[in-house]
Amino acid sequence: MKKLLSILSLLAAFTLCAHAQTVVQAEYFFDSNDLGFGSCTPVTLVPAADSTWQLPSLPMAGLTAGNHKLFIRVQDSNQQWSHTVRRNFNIPASTVRDTVIAGEWFIDDGDLGYGQCNAFTVTNPDSAIIENLNIPPSAFAGLSYGNHKIYVRTLDNINNWSHTVRRNVEVVPADDSLLVVEMESFEHVDLGYGNCTRQEFPVPFTDGCWTFNVPYNGTTWNSTDSIFVRVRDSSNSHWSHTVRVNKTGSGPCYTGLSELNNAATFSIYPNPSYGQLTVELDQYKNQPVELSIYNMAGQKLMSKIITQHKSDLALSYPNGIYIVTLANAKQSITKKLVIQQ
Repeated sequence: MKKLLSILSLLAAFTLCAHAQTVVQAEYFFDSNDLGFGSCTPVTLVPAADSTWQLPSLPMAGLTAGNHKLFIRVQDSNQQWSHTVRRNFNIPASTVRDTVIAGEWFIDDGDLGYGQCNAFTVTNPDSAIIENLNIPPSAFAGLSYGNHKIYVRTLDNINNWSHTVRRNVEVVPADDSLLVVEMESFEHVDLGYGNCTRQEFPVPFTDGCWTFNVPYNGTTWNSTDSIFVRVRDSSNSHWSHTVRVNKTGSGPCYTGLSELNNAATFSIYPNPSYGQLTVELDQYKNQPVELSIYNMAGQKLMSKIITQHKSDLALSYPNGIYIVTLANAKQSITKKLVIQQ
């Protein structure tokens, strides 16, 4: 089907001073197809002195979808041509539906050029897709610990590439190779990582919650007072986020022993949990204990007194990492729980 472009009043206000000559004809061409004065596609005009004209519909056959340029000029009765005037226009891809059919990815500065990076297939090609991109662990094997960037772009069915988008990732050592070995605190002035009031843990811990005493220079704790704490792992260079404690006993995590040294006291499964959790007691059989679940911001999400050897819980929390604490009057024990709904 031939495409037509209607250009109304293109020559409006296109007034030519032809020194008393009469404008007799016009011609046009698209993009870079200028064949020279008098050799392009002619347009019949009603001869007149300075005036305006309305162009007829121009055939667009052979032009691809996208941005184009129309050039036009007029000639007077003295065979003199005007300057060539340009107008921009766009042909929408009305008959071609853009469909994402493939993509590629690279890490950090590994861009080899469009079509030259790590390819991935699109399961259900469409104009808008949701596709799981599984990057093999081997891609991260040679990367240093720390922050890195993954870049992704897609290709459509008319061979156009999308913009390259970026996602940030962090490469960390395996969890079982790191222990929390030290904490530091400050009240008002942060002197920098490793330069504040430091305390070493006598027994290094895995991820969990701990009890420690933080020096406080005041005499009475006020609601406006704050103490800031953070911990360091055994890599000797990685510090946690700095957390603000603004009232006695509150913080991002609650007291407890490490799950490494207390693995036999209670168990939780499945872990990761998909909405259901079973808590099985060992050391605390037939004793009432309080089971609590906290998010990583230290907010208590649930508290329940348990007296049975085994209890089943229904969880409806967002995906993430949580802390499960089991406590009686003497001590509390924690475990890390991963929820994947």
